[in-house]
Formats: sequence, structure tokens, C-alpha cells
Amino acid sequence: MLIDPANPGVDATVGRVIERDDQTFVVVASTPRSGTTYIRALLAETGIRCGHENVYKSSGGLCRPPDWLTVEVSGFAGLHSFTNDGAVLHQVRHPLNVISSLATLGIIRTHDPVAIAEWYCKMVANNEAAADFTYRVEDMDLVLLRRICGLVGHIVDDDILVAALKHVPRDANSRPRTDLTLTDLGAYGDAVAGLADGWGYDLGREASSGSQSPSLPEGHSSPA
Repeated sequence: MLIDPANPGVDATVGRVIERDDQTFVVVASTPRSGTTYIRALLAETGIRCGHENVYKSSGGLCRPPDWLTVEVSGFAGLHSFTNDGAVLHQVRHPLNVISSLATLGIIRTHDPVAIAEWYCKMVANNEAAADFTYRVEDMDLVLLRRICGLVGHIVDDDILVAALKHVPRDANSRPRTDLTLTDLGAYGDAVAGLADGWGYDLGREASSGSQSPSLPEGHSSPA
């Protein structure tokens, strides 16, 4: 069964947010296979109290935000209505790399690239509608990490940020994949191309080739 972000089918008895006194936390919203494991580890390395799909899960509705939570990183936030009072940051990765990985691994319960492309476009639209800031994970460097930490309200010395960037591997959650092309995405090829173009990706050069590649290829340009 394909998860539909427009109608996730959450049972009302488990879909409620159980309130805590302070719901001011920042959400890094993304999609699966877009570097959420990496960014959670990176932010945690700088000293941020960061969770990974503690609140916005893939199914079963929203969970009570832990009292310690400062930042929630989730590849499934777009399935839900955003309930936090803090900022929403939208992390993207090259769309063809993401969709190729999802199709290979079957994470959203299908290997059909057309269905996955449709799901991806809906998720991204939900994330973008809520986002205060969108950035490309491939562009992660000192300047971008400093900006993200500032949006979170976590101000630390650059030495700490540099050490975090060196210590946390970019390819910690790398998985083998079979790369797709826009043609494989059927009617959603143009939509995915439009997203890639809007975020500054070059579909001719930046979508890595080969059956196995790192989750987070190096990138040096500034985010759009």
C-alpha cells in the first residue's frame, strides 16, 4: 500500500499530539533517502538536542514531543500537519538520486518509479509550503551549518562546527541503488525536473551515475 501524504489514514485515537508544556521545536523536514540520518548526526555533534522521527513518524500519527527535543529531523514530516511553534527547515537532495534510492529499496512500500515520483512531489510540496528555509544537503559546509544553527538558536564557535563537519561521515547511510532517468518517471518526469531546476541541480551532470554511490555527494555551491 502506498502512503498518501494527502490522506495518510491516521486513526484519530493515535493521531493526536499529546501536548507538552513547551512545543517550540524546530523541524528539519525532508523525504526518506535525503540525508536525514546525516543531518541529525551532524546537528547532534554540535551539541543540539536532536531527534530523528521522534514526532513525525512514517505511520501511526504524531507522537508526544520528548521534553528534551530541540530539533526534530524527519523524512516523513510531510505526511502530517506541522504542529511545532518553531521554524521549519526543508532539506533536499538531488531528486533523481532520492527517487532512485526509494525505488531500489522499496521504503514507501512500492518499487514503481512513477508512483514514487508522484509521492515524492506531494511530500515536497507539503514540506515547501511549511518551510521557512530550503537548503541542499550536498551544499553542507561551515557557512550553511552556521546558518542552520542560528535558525535553531544554537550559537557556538566555528571550531565546534568545523570539528562536526570533519567527524560526521557524509555517506554513513549509503545504500546501493539503480539510477533512474526522468523518462522512467513517466508523467511526473517534468515535475521532478522542475523541482531539480528550482533547487539549482543540473540533471545532466549532478545526478551521479552507477549502481552504487554515496548518499551525500560533495557539493560546494551555495544553496538556492
